Amino acid sequence: MSLADLINLAIAVFTAAAAIAAWVSTTASLKATEKANETSEESRKIVHEQTQALMLAALVAALLSAVAEDHDHCVSRTRIRLGQACFDQHS
Repeated sequence: MSLADLINLAIAVFTAAAAIAAWVSTTASLKATEKANETSEESRKIVHEQTQALMLAALVAALLSAVAEDHDHCVSRTRIRLGQACFDQHS
């Protein structure tokens, strides 16, 4: 085997090694991308659930506020009526 043949063989071996390394790197990159996508999807679901919980809490707060406001209005009207009744009784 001549020196040129040995050099060509070495080049072929190194080229094959580089191709294998590129394939391993690509495979690792694809796996990392898939994992990142899964993590991203999980994060999106968590954010969606948190948003739903916050919207429900805001709705409950608005309903409670409306009930409290209505209650205060009714109490005020009742006090006015009671006051008027007391005034009518004493006049």
